[in-house]
Amino acid sequence: MIPEWSIVGFAGHREIAKPSNVAAQIGTALDRLAAHCGALAAVSSAASGADILFLEEVTRRKLPLLIILPFHVARFEKDFAPADWQRVQAFVNNALQVEEINGAASDAEAYMEAGERTVEQADIVIAVWDGKPAVGLGGTADAVAHARMLEKPLIWINPVTGSVVEERFERLSPRKVIEVGNDSPRKTVEQHFQRLDESATRQAPQARQLIQQIILIHLFASAVGLSVPTFGLHGLVGSSIILIELAVLVAAFLLTSTQHRKHEGWMRMRIEAEICRSFLATWQLRYRAGHFSKIAIHGFDRLCKNLRLIQCLDGNLQPTLAEACNDYLETRIRSQINYFNEQSTKAHRAHQRLKIFALGCTATAALVTASRLVLSYFAIEGMAAAVPELLSLVLPLVSAALFSIILTQEYSRRAERNGEMVAMLEHAVRQLSVVRTWNGLARIAAETEGQLIQEVVEWHAYSRFVATSH
Repeated sequence: MIPEWSIVGFAGHREIAKPSNVAAQIGTALDRLAAHCGALAAVSSAASGADILFLEEVTRRKLPLLIILPFHVARFEKDFAPADWQRVQAFVNNALQVEEINGAASDAEAYMEAGERTVEQADIVIAVWDGKPAVGLGGTADAVAHARMLEKPLIWINPVTGSVVEERFERLSPRKVIEVGNDSPRKTVEQHFQRLDESATRQAPQARQLIQQIILIHLFASAVGLSVPTFGLHGLVGSSIILIELAVLVAAFLLTSTQHRKHEGWMRMRIEAEICRSFLATWQLRYRAGHFSKIAIHGFDRLCKNLRLIQCLDGNLQPTLAEACNDYLETRIRSQINYFNEQSTKAHRAHQRLKIFALGCTATAALVTASRLVLSYFAIEGMAAAVPELLSLVLPLVSAALFSIILTQEYSRRAERNGEMVAMLEHAVRQLSVVRTWNGLARIAAETEGQLIQEVVEWHAYSRFVATSH
């Protein structure tokens, strides 16, 4: 299992009248959260004042720390006296990851952006705030307002009155602490990925066939029901066939009512596996994480946060550029090219096969209907007339069912989309063949992972749609 952390974000004033009292209250809040939520990690800026008090308490408890700076480190250093900067630099150097805000129009906007990102990455926010409205842009009051707007649990420490207010604490749920153990962080993720991938692969055939089974069962029930009036069946035989139709429809109802839960479970497992696969593929590029766009998949935010943290905990990996580039090319790009090529071929063949069969059923139905006219003209009755009559009614339903399967399984789109993904990946191969810098490798990987994850997002949205009863 992947270790789970509850991430504590922080915001606070620069000027603190009683720093020792506030530090004690921050420590108490962290200890209470640890008792309730299990393993904690922290995310904060590193400005003077309350930020430093928070970072000291985090360091004392040896919590994983992520720092978000409003500027590049060299520019941020100018906000401190030399002696104060040495204190701050120690936190920056020991953080698992340092994220820097780039492109802000002003210092105030940079601080505002840093505060908002801190709140957004956190599961719960601790704020040292005097309760007064913000003066200007990017203050503690703005961070508190952002946390409230996002409905984040909040612990508000008032440095003037000493009061502590808890908001939305009921949203916090206890979490089981799972240690990384003796294995390396990457090994832990690899093992988790293997379990997810194997389980999802086992469940895939059943999950994918559920919709087809429901369509075909309804088709069978219709065919059984039509046979009664077509053949003029009465008495025990007719009643028995009607009972069979009823049993088939009940089975279809039960299958329809339960298929969504099974399909959703398989789909979630498959997406979690693909997220883990993406993290493993870019494992050696974690120090260039600022280049990666964060494409959100609704419902999987916590998994991504935990994977980022465990990735940051792996401090032993120092590959060369050539090693990292080759590893990404072989383990990610080429394997995905093979996968999408295979899937494109399968989808194209399935689409063609079902389409030909469906058109054949339609054509056969037309011929059978024509034969009914001939039989009617010659006044031929009995079984010789009843069989064509039944086929003329059932075959159009078979054709409609097959076209429904083509639609729900989106074979045509998948064949086209998989071909597009292959073209994108082959372009990445050409780019990687000439890359000469870490930034270049990180940029190519970011663009590629963005496309691959976007494909997962689209598939997730479509799969949820076709798996839902309408």
